[in-house]
Amino acid sequence: MQPRSKILGMLRQTDHPTLVFSSTNASGGVLEEGDYVLFYPHWYRATIEGSLQLVAKTAIPIHKVPRTTVVEWQLDLETLLDMPLIQRLQPQQANTPYVALYDYDLVGWQENMMTQVPPLSYIYLTPFFYRTDKQGKLEVLGPFSLNTIPPEQWASRFKQVTGVAENTKIIPLPESDNTENIPSLWKSYKQLPWN
Repeated sequence: MQPRSKILGMLRQTDHPTLVFSSTNASGGVLEEGDYVLFYPHWYRATIEGSLQLVAKTAIPIHKVPRTTVVEWQLDLETLLDMPLIQRLQPQQANTPYVALYDYDLVGWQENMMTQVPPLSYIYLTPFFYRTDKQGKLEVLGPFSLNTIPPEQWASRFKQVTGVAENTKIIPLPESDNTENIPSLWKSYKQLPWN
């Protein structure tokens, strides 16, 4: 039986500040092995290949996110790791642009989103594709380099990496870099107290 045709909305998130503990300048979203990044409510560690591996879920509830200081975020991560961060890892606010592809029928994630990335979607964080579960946890699917693939082959390569049906349609949505399109969690996260 042929899988029914699906429609995926494609949303480009260009202005996406994220808390990173890095030994290098991660402001451009490039992470080194051993760096930590928070995509609320989950902490991730960068692997040697550059993909993100789940560490744990933060203990900080969503209503406290706007008032949580970087020192408190660090304590949260160290508690989850059960060890202090090595000194070379410094907190930074990094912009981590991504592309989200999600079931066009499930657009309700924008309204009461409790995660920084959309649940039940495919996320492209250079240079990897991820799948997210209902809690917004990232699971790496595979590498995907836009630099080595001609634009006319992006859709078929995406379908190959993610396993979505060949007849899936992808509809680009307007970029979400203005505040009326940004879910409320992102708005509060953009104003993190960096002290």
